[in-house]
Amino acid sequence: MLLLAWLITSVDATCNPEGFDPKNANLDMARWRVHANPPVDTARTNRAFGAYKFSASDGRETFPVAFGMVEGWPWPHRCDPAKYRRLHATVKFRNTDVAVASYPKTGTTWVEQIVLLLLHGADAKLDPASRNTYNARRNPLGCVWLEPMVASARRARMSLNQFADLPAPRVLKSHAPFDAFLGTRGSTDNASLANLRQTGLKVIYVARNPKDAAVSMYFQRAPLPGKRNNIKRRMPMDAWCALYTKGYVSCGAFVDHVARWHAVSKAVESPVLFVTYEELKQNPAKGVRKIADHLGLERSDEDINAVVKLSSFDAMAAQARKAPRPGDARNAKYATLTNGAVDAKSASSHLRQGGAGTWVQHFSPLLSKQFDAAYQSTMAVAAARL
Repeated sequence: MLLLAWLITSVDATCNPEGFDPKNANLDMARWRVHANPPVDTARTNRAFGAYKFSASDGRETFPVAFGMVEGWPWPHRCDPAKYRRLHATVKFRNTDVAVASYPKTGTTWVEQIVLLLLHGADAKLDPASRNTYNARRNPLGCVWLEPMVASARRARMSLNQFADLPAPRVLKSHAPFDAFLGTRGSTDNASLANLRQTGLKVIYVARNPKDAAVSMYFQRAPLPGKRNNIKRRMPMDAWCALYTKGYVSCGAFVDHVARWHAVSKAVESPVLFVTYEELKQNPAKGVRKIADHLGLERSDEDINAVVKLSSFDAMAAQARKAPRPGDARNAKYATLTNGAVDAKSASSHLRQGGAGTWVQHFSPLLSKQFDAAYQSTMAVAAARL
């Protein structure tokens, strides 16, 4: 199975063994016990909404982390059940619409930048500091993340009528599993590729080495010390990996998410293009051309090279270092290292490093082996289910 070959290669990606930091030598995932409230299986069966409270404990310290819950899935945000169901039932797409889908922290903003530049040209005014999020005044070319913008449990930032009025081409983003992806259900609650084809949507799904994705999400979501969580230090990486490999993080288990989307992408005449962060890093021009071809866009080599340049990490980070504005995605947590120091390179935005294979800087050799074992066990289950 091609999926398994790619995933195994990703997990066992070569790295310099000297890259392991001696300060991380004691990281051991086995010492942590993880807990979910409510139990994930129960919440999924009941398609529940609300919030998840996950925790990792070694008997001496307990580290909590919370996520939203949508139909039993751990979610980056909370949604109102009625608004969410209405969104699924009534949203209309066009054959000019493009969606960038992914598991969190796998290169979403990068691929969004590529897609927006391909659609609007090198002169397009984009804002990667805000994750290229749509804003009618500041970023009218940005991506629309429909679930939190339309169906938020808090104040909605967009109505379906406003979405319908946006000019083509509209670009969407989503971290939803395939079975919760907008457009996959048609008039029923059962997701299918046939329903997605009928929407006319073209989807780019980006995946990444799971260890790099785990580290990137750690710097975004692992809790810092504070009065709200009553912890004295940041959750250690081995505790985070115990949660991550169990699927007790945003959007659930990495393997389930990626495997389902990959299987859909391999179907005949699939509207889903599956790309990896690593292939884009290795040969950006080839990757950008592949995306352009999937979108049916004829672009010259000059155009492709311009997109490569403007979507490079350095170019996007330079944009993100501009003076902060309300709504920017700058967050001090992204710049805080496991030892509590501040990483100056990461202080400007959620664009943390833009590297591949840098997970080795945050793991111990033992933690790496434990992660691989847990990951490949989950992978075998996912493969059997598919």
